[in-house]
Amino acid sequence: MKNIKLLTILIPSHNRGLQLIKFINKFYFFKNKIDLVIVNDGSNHSIFYKKVGLLCKKHSFTKYFELNKNYGQSYATNYGLSKVLTKFVWLLDDDDQISKNTLMKILYILKTNPNINALLLPMSIFSKGKKIKTVYPKYEDHLFKNLRNKAQKVNTSCSIFNKNKLIKIGGLDPKLMGGTDTDLFLRFSKKFEFRIAHVFPVRVNVDTSNKTYNFMIQQKSKIYFIKKNWKIISFKRKLYYLSSFIMFFPLLIKLQLTFKQLKKNG
Repeated sequence: MKNIKLLTILIPSHNRGLQLIKFINKFYFFKNKIDLVIVNDGSNHSIFYKKVGLLCKKHSFTKYFELNKNYGQSYATNYGLSKVLTKFVWLLDDDDQISKNTLMKILYILKTNPNINALLLPMSIFSKGKKIKTVYPKYEDHLFKNLRNKAQKVNTSCSIFNKNKLIKIGGLDPKLMGGTDTDLFLRFSKKFEFRIAHVFPVRVNVDTSNKTYNFMIQQKSKIYFIKKNWKIISFKRKLYYLSSFIMFFPLLIKLQLTFKQLKKNG
């Protein structure tokens, strides 16, 4: 009897070809259990991406697609989603990491709980190689009634979705350049429930040079998010977003962190 795969790991990538090579080599161990879909989002044509392309041609469990320009992570993710053939999809950033042990446990959970709409995993946040904190998501925090009040506790690298349910809500919003996770989790929770996977945390690497941390992009994204979700977010949430926009909270936080670092360095 042919083995039916349940899970695809979907990785949109921009200028991180070396990391993708590591992913392919790590996931080869699971070649009969998962698919791996990589979408090159208009990256520079480095030797690493050429190697990625060759590896994907060599290994049948991988699929590699190249976009002709940088459309953004959400667009690349939606494009990859259209190529997924399995019931479940794991949206993994190209700079984050998951252990083999975690993947094995996730495969077991999906096999024994086929009616899951979405799974959330713990998240360990790292910055410049140092662990900042570990977050363990809770079921109650990710119900719609709570997500309309405040943001989710983990990001998309710590989320696994039923592919058809994700498509049903429209996937990710390519017009939103920042806060895409917040928008996705809010919309998904309105129709479906998240369940919690008690596994080893996903390593999420924070890179403040990423354009999603750009001050102007954050401000524009806040306005777009609040206009789009005005009818479903709470008054408290509206007030927070409007206040943070007016008072430039992101810029103030960034300046505060910079000042602390300068003070620390003497």
